[in-house]
Amino acid sequence: DGEDGEPGKPGEDGPKGSCDHCPPPRTAPGY
Repeated sequence: DGEDGEPGKPGEDGPKGSCDHCPPPRTAPGY
């Protein structure tokens, strides 16, 4: 077999501390 090829590029960075994947927080009852 020949030599291994170069590794692929790393994946994209995840969100930096943001909560975009979370649903909006529920408002307090009676608010």
